[in-house]
Amino acid sequence: MINWVLKFGICLYLASCFLVIAGPVKADTKTNVTVPQRKVFTDVPWGYWAKGSIELLGGLGVIRGYPDGSFHPEGTITRAEFTMLMVKAKSGRLNNLGLKSFPDIPTGHWAAAYIDKAVETELIKGYPNNTFRPNKKVSRVEGVSALARFDNLPIEEAEALPFPDILLSHWAAESISAAKKAGLLDYLASQNFNAKKPLTRAEAVHLLAKTSFFNAKL
Repeated sequence: MINWVLKFGICLYLASCFLVIAGPVKADTKTNVTVPQRKVFTDVPWGYWAKGSIELLGGLGVIRGYPDGSFHPEGTITRAEFTMLMVKAKSGRLNNLGLKSFPDIPTGHWAAAYIDKAVETELIKGYPNNTFRPNKKVSRVEGVSALARFDNLPIEEAEALPFPDILLSHWAAESISAAKKAGLLDYLASQNFNAKKPLTRAEAVHLLAKTSFFNAKL
């Protein structure tokens, strides 16, 4: 029992270090345009490829770092954390507890309400055996596929390979192609997509910042 409580507390702490909703903006008195403030993190140096996106969403209050001022951009993100990120970005905080969409999401799980909301809005899907696997690391293909739904990108049959290592028969070929056309994947320097590579915290934030949902707010 003590171990379970300790693990729950650690998970809740890590999630709080990554996500929070609502944030400060300031108005440019000269142009009367609202300009989002940027939040600087100690471990996101000048020249880091996703620095702009991280600081922008940090300033908007969509994400926050650790108590020491760091963000851990190269760290991975779990399915529960990623789901919470998308739902908070679109819906804000949820008041109700989860409706138990999956048997492996126990009553009282810190992300239950967010997972239920994501299922309701079809942002995410579970596995064929009706599990969610909240602590599983999000792969690049899972993250891109989810954000294509988040941004309501037009999903059409891919006519050409979006990347050399993604066949047209791949389950996410259409979503990857749509994300590439929308400019979400311009940051990928490699010719290959590397679908199974774990999504980093920096990637998750950068992809979210590139969506039309956020561009429309800025």
